[in-house]
Amino acid sequence: MTATPDTVMGSGAVEPALWLQWREAARRPEVAEGVRSLYARLDQQVREHGPVCWASGRCCQFERFGHLLFVTGLEVSWLIGQARSGSGVPESGAVPVWRERDRGDGCPFQQEGLCSVHVFRPMGCRVFFCQRGTSQWQQELYERFLSELRRLHEAWSLPYRYLEWRWALMEALKHAPLAFSG
Repeated sequence: MTATPDTVMGSGAVEPALWLQWREAARRPEVAEGVRSLYARLDQQVREHGPVCWASGRCCQFERFGHLLFVTGLEVSWLIGQARSGSGVPESGAVPVWRERDRGDGCPFQQEGLCSVHVFRPMGCRVFFCQRGTSQWQQELYERFLSELRRLHEAWSLPYRYLEWRWALMEALKHAPLAFSG
């Protein structure tokens, strides 16, 4: 959703040791449950606004909507750890991520137009709907829950980084691959 220059990370912006720290944190039951609970509360708030998902996969094609998806390092590590047990994570690591990014096709987890990690998707994916008339509440809701996620990082003494989704996914798979094996 929204990012400011001081919060956006690019190539080389995250020390490899942070990926290991986020990976280990994502494995802790209280952290995994905290992320799951935050997402469940967010999902409930989204449902109250009544958007309609047509399962078309259009929302996953970020460039078509003129935005990038941003996540925290913990979100990426949690998603990969959760999804690895149920597939959906590219076995070959970062190559599919970059191929999709270079082509501008959106999310590497989109398969045949649908999200292969829907239940584990990041916060930005949970809030964004390409349906007209939804943008007014999306930004406010996203910012509120992003603040909550940041407070969880603080409560768990975890570094907070706000990262572009596909870049973060590639970096996580590169720097903490053992975290995501079965």
